[in-house]
Amino acid sequence: MVAGALTAVLVLPLGWLLAQHGLMVLPLWVFVLACALLGVGSQSRYHRWLGGPGMDRRHTLRVAVSLSLTAVVNAAVGTGFLLPLSAVITGAVHIGWSSGRTWRPVAVTTGVLLVVQAALLESGVLHSPLPVATAHVLTALTAATGLQALLHVARTADQRLAALAELGTALTELRSAEAWFRALVQDSHEVLATIRPDGTLSYVSPSASTAWGTDAQALRGTDFLDLLHPEDVLEAHARFSQCLEAGGAEPVRAEVRLRVAAGEHRWM
Repeated sequence: MVAGALTAVLVLPLGWLLAQHGLMVLPLWVFVLACALLGVGSQSRYHRWLGGPGMDRRHTLRVAVSLSLTAVVNAAVGTGFLLPLSAVITGAVHIGWSSGRTWRPVAVTTGVLLVVQAALLESGVLHSPLPVATAHVLTALTAATGLQALLHVARTADQRLAALAELGTALTELRSAEAWFRALVQDSHEVLATIRPDGTLSYVSPSASTAWGTDAQALRGTDFLDLLHPEDVLEAHARFSQCLEAGGAEPVRAEVRLRVAAGEHRWM
């Protein structure tokens, strides 16, 4: 209600100014009331009340209420031919709340309102500052433009949702793979390690603490060549370079001596 009252206060001077210059087709109070209701309807909690707990329910009802109020506002100031463009803005909001499929109730509701508006203009019930024929032509042009814009918004929203879904799936698979890898190496007696391209250790399995007598966490970030016997450094460096050049396509084997905490060297 606060949003509605604030909107009414803001649009009242504008409506009064338009009425003073003869640009207000409908009574001023109709314009102000419709704007106030639109202010209330711009809040997501109102649409949750109207459509239920989920914002993806009762699309047609929520869209019909919003567009009907928008049509009244446009008709009040004699700009009914701009209703399709106003519908694009309203549709974009609802698509953001729900999904791309909301473009259908937006397009259908707008089409119905345009037919009603055209009938009221032809019968003389609704007046327009423009000639009726000119208003019809402008309405047709804005309807075609608005439909294209609405479809673009819907496609963009669906692509964004699809990308987010793929990202969520990828993250889930990554977490599962990480959990599987940790479960595999956590209790293994074999020492597993990964080496970055610069030669530093990025991961060392916990079994290194027992096998090498060195804390596995402390080894991370250490250059693996510093852990080897001096006589094996050149061979290990050559094998590592070969591995990088192959890009992991083929296994590269090497037997080197590793320095353990006791100062001894063990073959690995």
